[in-house]
Amino acid sequence: MSRLKSGLLLSIALCPIAWADPKLGVDVHKSSDRVELRLTQDRPFENVSQKWRENPHRLEITIPKVEWQGKAVSNIDRGVLQKVEVKPGTGLVTVSIYALQNPKMTWVGSADKKSWTLRIFADEMASNNDA
Repeated sequence: MSRLKSGLLLSIALCPIAWADPKLGVDVHKSSDRVELRLTQDRPFENVSQKWRENPHRLEITIPKVEWQGKAVSNIDRGVLQKVEVKPGTGLVTVSIYALQNPKMTWVGSADKKSWTLRIFADEMASNNDA
């Protein structure tokens, strides 16, 4: 192997971008009839887990091997849906969606699995809203 080829391969192997964890984007969109939480990254999502927890009510989505960029908390305040919180950990990110009760939620993934959208519609969110 020539020096040029071996030098090129070494520089690629040592480049932090080549081995860096994908960047996670967390966007919350509110409209009159729904709230959408969109998770995106530059590589397909793998081994994502989700669990409903009580006290307080929340859906926790754990995404391994990802680097998070963005705001820590987004207050939603739409009926039963209250806020979204993102916590980076060691080698993973946890996205928590806080609610007053367990709302009906729909996950929609892109064909390339680089984005997932959680949709919650207003009729499901407003069931306990007295305001």
